[in-house]
Amino acid sequence: MGDSQTPLFAFRVWGVIFSTERGATSAEYAILVATVAAVIIVAVAALGNSTLGLFGPVDTFFQTHP
Repeated sequence: MGDSQTPLFAFRVWGVIFSTERGATSAEYAILVATVAAVIIVAVAALGNSTLGLFGPVDTFFQTHP
């Protein structure tokens, strides 16, 4: 009889543990913001040199045609 109720008890404990979570805390939002900022920094660093090459002819045009 005790063995058949053990899984039920485990599910109840599991439910109590995870039902108290109400939403994201400020620490979770801070981690999310830091991750987004890191992705933006990496993208700008990776694309910075390639976009510089795209604007080189435009810069040359404006320097030669004042």
